[in-house]
Amino acid sequence: MTGNDDVDVISGGGSTDISLDSNIDEDSIHVTAGSDEMLITDKSTLELVLRKYKEGIEAKTEWSGYAGISITVLSILLVADFEQSFGLNESFWLALYAFLLMYSLYRLFRSGISWFRNKEKADIEFVISKLKRQGSEKQ
Repeated sequence: MTGNDDVDVISGGGSTDISLDSNIDEDSIHVTAGSDEMLITDKSTLELVLRKYKEGIEAKTEWSGYAGISITVLSILLVADFEQSFGLNESFWLALYAFLLMYSLYRLFRSGISWFRNKEKADIEFVISKLKRQGSEKQ
């Protein structure tokens, strides 16, 4: 599309004509038409909102890995009878697993905080509201 082209968008009740300026590239326009509304945004805005959504999804699932590691190391500490092996005495092995437990609990705590701070970003409604808000700021 070049120049001052018209785009026909057909939705549930009829069609809408959108006029594009000549300085807008076709690849930078994303049109999402629903049954009751239409959002028009550019590529950079969409990327920004999707990156925030991705952070929210990662924070939502990150804690489970650290919880699994913490439970595993705790169970090792509770049931293991540490002995000298590989030239290292039993107190070294006990200290190593105790350190691993403390580190995994620390990471579990940090991922819980990250989830709490980013939980609203892991919702599709967050993406829609951000796109609406940034679309209205550009107009």
